[in-house]
Amino acid sequence: MDLEQEAPPDLCRLIYSSRMTIDDEPQAVADEIRRILAWAREWNRRTGISGALLFDLRRFAQVLEGPPHAVKSLFGHIACDGRHADVTLLDYVPVRTREFPTWSMAYVEATPDEMEPRFGAGAFRNGTSEAEAILALLRFVLQDHRTV
Repeated sequence: MDLEQEAPPDLCRLIYSSRMTIDDEPQAVADEIRRILAWAREWNRRTGISGALLFDLRRFAQVLEGPPHAVKSLFGHIACDGRHADVTLLDYVPVRTREFPTWSMAYVEATPDEMEPRFGAGAFRNGTSEAEAILALLRFVLQDHRTV
């Protein structure tokens, strides 16, 4: 018997997407995103969560990594948050290492036109899932540290 397989995972990764419901002027939306990031970074530091948020001015996609109970709890709060609609769990897996260990919450913003080729209709014909595409894009962008 392999005891390592019997032990519950210490880390998990959750990836979700949602539609933004904040309907306001661009500056008000930007201010609200800054408030979300400030709260998330503090909360995540305290609860051992790391990750990255991708926002295309219409949709959110986020990777959360950390202790399973903390990640599940945070996702429950996000799913009930009125700033999100159509919250879709794309992936939830145990992991041995974090993809974003130094980020309490990295932030990547792109326009819908920049994101459409990666996540629009027909973007996943090669067998790549939406979760894999989100993770690959965030890995790529964060390697260059082009984040806020």
